[in-house]
This record gives sequence, structure tokens and C-alpha cells, in this order.
Amino acid sequence: MTRKEVTKIVHDFPIKEEIGFTSIEQTFLLMKYFEGINLERYYNAMLGNTCALIDNQTRTYHCDIITAIMCGLEDRDVLPHEWD
Repeated sequence: MTRKEVTKIVHDFPIKEEIGFTSIEQTFLLMKYFEGINLERYYNAMLGNTCALIDNQTRTYHCDIITAIMCGLEDRDVLPHEWD
């Protein structure tokens, strides 16, 4: 799957707050579209990301979800230019 395809899926996925995904929304996204993803690589890519806090729930930005998905799909670590 290409980054462009992943980006479309992530941006089209229905979430409560436009700013980003809760952990539950991330889980639903991964279960629905990315069944074979390497979750260890995904969660490693999520470490240290900047997030928003809304209604006591952490929201992860779309760009960070996309990067983490690409890492999980490609079975790799975050590349230096992808780190925020």
C-alpha cells in the first residue's frame, strides 16, 4: 500500500474530533484497514509524538498515524526525516 493510499484512508476515517485520533479510534482504524501490520513497529513509531489533549483524551495527529502505519506496513523504524 502506498503512502498516498494510507493518507486517504486515515483522512477519510470518521473520528470524533477533527484534530486527531484517540487510542480506540486508532485501534478501529488498524483493525479495519491494516490487519497484517507489524504492531511493534507501529507503536515504536508512535513513541515521543506530540499529541493534543481534548476532554481528557489524548489525540494523535493524522500525520503521526500515517507515519506509524507506513513503518508497520514496511516493517521498519521511523526515518530521520519523518521524526517530528
